[in-house]
Amino acid sequence: EIRSLQEDLQESRQEAEKAQKQADKYQKRMNELAPMVKNMEKLAADLGRIKAVVGSGQVNAVINLAKQQEQIEAEQKRAARRKHNREAR
Repeated sequence: EIRSLQEDLQESRQEAEKAQKQADKYQKRMNELAPMVKNMEKLAADLGRIKAVVGSGQVNAVINLAKQQEQIEAEQKRAARRKHNREAR
């Protein structure tokens, strides 16, 4: 009976130690991400300011235009790589 309790206690200690290591790992990751989150909050506030001055519709239109341009450029790069790969064969 005592041996069983000692084994249970040892197992519980190991589980607690494992849980503490996991918690420490998550805490470290949260500390690493905190500056990034703060920066993103500042960027979101700045975007809100721009929308207030310029207008939400115009800002969204510019963002969509930029996304479309990025897609076009990415497709052009993919097409150029495909062409280069075909020529290399």
